[in-house]
Amino acid sequence: MIKLLPKKSKKVFLLIDTENRAYFSGENFAEGVVVVSNKELTYFADSRYISAVKNAFKDLPVNVLLLEDEYSVKTYLESINAKSVYTDYRKISVSEFERYKKLGVKLKDCAKEIDKLRSKKSAGEIKLIKKACDIIDLALEKTLPFIKEGVSELEIKEKLIEYIKFFGGETESFESIVAFGANSAVPHHQTGNTTLTKESVVLIDTGASYKGYKSDITRTYYFGESPSEKFLETYQAVLNANLLAEEKITCGILAKDGDLIARDYLKGKNLDKYFTHSLGHGVGLEIHEGVRLGPKSTDKLKNGTVFTIEPGVYLENQFGIRIEDTVVLSNGKVKPLTKLDKKLKKL
Repeated sequence: MIKLLPKKSKKVFLLIDTENRAYFSGENFAEGVVVVSNKELTYFADSRYISAVKNAFKDLPVNVLLLEDEYSVKTYLESINAKSVYTDYRKISVSEFERYKKLGVKLKDCAKEIDKLRSKKSAGEIKLIKKACDIIDLALEKTLPFIKEGVSELEIKEKLIEYIKFFGGETESFESIVAFGANSAVPHHQTGNTTLTKESVVLIDTGASYKGYKSDITRTYYFGESPSEKFLETYQAVLNANLLAEEKITCGILAKDGDLIARDYLKGKNLDKYFTHSLGHGVGLEIHEGVRLGPKSTDKLKNGTVFTIEPGVYLENQFGIRIEDTVVLSNGKVKPLTKLDKKLKKL
């Protein structure tokens, strides 16, 4: 479904990147340029894609024009009398910017406005994200039986990707993290050839992409029968922080105060210094977009915002525990979109 700029907006957006094009056009083509105002949307496609683009928009009020080069876009902008044009400075390369500049197209930044528009998800977008969440729930659950002594982190990651595709996902929504033992204490561990041994922590951070929309989930398991008391106490603390944030975060709360809910709880357990990242981040067409739930965030959480809740504790050279869900604020309260059980599971 196409999206135009708000009626009160007098601006014209020029969108070059895949995600912003997909957000406004509703179609996830690999190439192209989108020009959108409060009146119309025009999709420029080169000769390789133009037939597919025309077919995709045949029943929608979208102008489809041939993209030969930046001059094609400039000619159109002149035809609609666009004096200044706004683009997402984070998404345009220096060379692209310079080419438009040489043609006399005055580009200004609209990154903050795009973040604001994309931060509140439509019912259709939430449905797609929920599907991505359902897929990763199924894929992770089906992967667990393959976690056995001697298997490598990479083998589990490959099995996850196989199941993501089996259940209808395009691929993983980011580079999945599979971390065994002490590797789990590294928040962004690079999945490798470490093999699993008995009495080890298993941390899996993964997600699925469905029609361009992403999901994000982390679960921490224990492979063996005798987890230490320290591990059990820490796991329960992280789980409680996750559940407390889920319960207390409401519509209108500042994102930094949402982070503080979990951080203060962990502080009461003398674990806050081991919680080394933000509580969460916005999710949508990109795995990190829009809001950030961190101590310095100025964002506010509103109905329709999709984000993660992911408290974690990382004890160097010992173990790490992170429990993460993708959630949406609906009717003022947090509604989890990922559903896998969060109680400690022994594999």
